[in-house]
Amino acid sequence: MLAVLSSVTANWQTPMRDALALAGAADAALTADGCAEMANAFEQPTRAVGFAAAVATVVVGIVHAVNSFRGSTASLRWSSKFFDEANESFADAFLLTPYQLAVHWQPLLLGLLALGQHIKVAHTWRVYSSWPAAAIWYLVLAFFGNLGFSGNLGLISGLMCLLASFLSLCMSCLDRSSSSSTLTEPLFP
Repeated sequence: MLAVLSSVTANWQTPMRDALALAGAADAALTADGCAEMANAFEQPTRAVGFAAAVATVVVGIVHAVNSFRGSTASLRWSSKFFDEANESFADAFLLTPYQLAVHWQPLLLGLLALGQHIKVAHTWRVYSSWPAAAIWYLVLAFFGNLGFSGNLGLISGLMCLLASFLSLCMSCLDRSSSSSTLTEPLFP
């Protein structure tokens, strides 16, 4: 009786073990192929959201620059004395000190740098070349270039940057098989 029971168990275990091994191999192959296919399908929308976030950041930068000069006395005027310092208020508004750059131009400069990642003509300075670096870049762009500037427009643009950061993070998880060479080519030629 024991011999029959062990024979039945052995006969049952072998096909089951083979079926589980086959299912595991198929699942592993499906997972690798499925991730690669999903990464290929997901790449262009992720890059498009990043481009839209960069354009929105440039708009936030322009609006912020206009608003930061509103109410200032920065104007140019002609002086009757040739060497008179008549335009000090204008010079103070356009100083290149780090504080003045941050106050007036930070969102615009970050937005132009982000936009340069997507346009081939301006693609000489690469900020990122991999999906994890893109996720970090859009997170920095959201916090330092959008959320604190231009009111609700800055909030909307910051949320777009956070979405681009999340999608880039998802792409870094999905796109494990291929190299990061896809991010070295800009979105627009």
